[in-house]
Amino acid sequence: MKLDKDLKSILERIDHKGYSAYRETRGEYEFENYILNIEHVQGDPFASSSQISITVNNKNERIPSKYYNKNFKIIAIQDYLLRKIDLELVKNSKQRGSGKSELMYISQCNHEILERTACQINERSEEVTIRLEIGFLANGRIINGRELEKIFFVYYPI
Repeated sequence: MKLDKDLKSILERIDHKGYSAYRETRGEYEFENYILNIEHVQGDPFASSSQISITVNNKNERIPSKYYNKNFKIIAIQDYLLRKIDLELVKNSKQRGSGKSELMYISQCNHEILERTACQINERSEEVTIRLEIGFLANGRIINGRELEKIFFVYYPI
């Protein structure tokens, strides 16, 4: 597994190159408090957004373990987390650059509380995994790696 500094290095190296160079960012990166997995990189700034997942270990008991003893409690916590994250993304997501640059999406919740794959809690390891989509930044079809670096390291560190 690569480290967060490896991602930063890649983004600096591919800055101002053709958009397809973003493919080099695919993979898992270990940050201090979580693991970032860039699962799919969009091939073009106008294509479907890149898919990432963030896995956080609940070592610090952010979510008390008493909520892991019943399936309905886990589903309720997952739903709550999705709604909170969606509010933050809607508030902070802006379209800058070409295509879907910097637009961020997560599974939308409606009035029903349902189990969704966008947020999963592993009750044994107590890891929380969030899946979302981010439009990797570009000016035309040229990478804006410095701005994507800000998203991962400044605006949304966990």
